[in-house]
Amino acid sequence: MNTNHYSLLTNNSRALIGETVLFKQSGTDKSIKPNADMIFFVMMLLIIIFNFVVTPAAHAASLLFRSNFGAGVSLTSPTGYYTNGAWQYLTGTDRETGYSWPFKSLGANLSGIQLITSDPIDSSTIGNYITNQIRQVTGPKGNLVNELFQNVKIKGDLGQAGSQAPLLINRPWTIGDVNDLYITYWFKFPADFPSKLTREVPGAGWRDMFAFKTGGYLNDWRGDYRVSVVILKG
Repeated sequence: MNTNHYSLLTNNSRALIGETVLFKQSGTDKSIKPNADMIFFVMMLLIIIFNFVVTPAAHAASLLFRSNFGAGVSLTSPTGYYTNGAWQYLTGTDRETGYSWPFKSLGANLSGIQLITSDPIDSSTIGNYITNQIRQVTGPKGNLVNELFQNVKIKGDLGQAGSQAPLLINRPWTIGDVNDLYITYWFKFPADFPSKLTREVPGAGWRDMFAFKTGGYLNDWRGDYRVSVVILKG
């Protein structure tokens, strides 16, 4: 797999970060990926996805999806347990935007939070490792908004990504490429986030904020390209 990382270097990261990304020749998965020992807030998720028709004179686009985690959107209980994880899904129609979860645009066949744990878990222990909830908070512009609050509680050894809770959107590789993709969202780390990063232990000075990839991890149709946006402590 070819991997490109776009890093935001930080010695004293701001707690609130807004991210806007324009992608060309995107891949199969879109994931928002909080890693171990991290509290992660996704505010006013605006998965604004456009199909672009490019001509010499103009760029035409159509909005495919938008959600603020508004009234009508809820989280299911974790389900689909396997040895080291489970799945949790967003469901319902966002009454603020009119769009419904699960995400189905562009031929997507799955959207949800994959709960990945460092140890074997079941329904009685998953809450000790990862919890997710939708709650109301003050947003980046001072108004009340809903956020997806994710708390990854138990990690692996320092520098190892033992537990994580990526919000994934998946579409089959067989239905062709998405040539241009635009996504914008707000998210927030806690105020003490910079202190949770260290360069003293290899692999412990970064957090992966966003990634898209084609397929999985193999150098064939199941995984050949990935682009990530990463916070890296300098």
